Amino acid sequence: MRGIIIDKNFSEAFVCLEDGETISIPSSEVTDSNVGDMITLSNISIPTNYNSNSNLTNEKLLDFF
Repeated sequence: MRGIIIDKNFSEAFVCLEDGETISIPSSEVTDSNVGDMITLSNISIPTNYNSNSNLTNEKLLDFF
């Protein structure tokens, strides 16, 4: 699955995936990448048991006015 790095610090990186989810992965997985880079994640590196801290859904707001 592909995603874009939206934030990165010493311990973790936040990646927005193609399906709209935002996950956190260890920064050791993306040592050579910077914020804004498109990366490809293998299924092994994507956590399977998400918790509320590692999985966010990007909700789209509609402007009705």
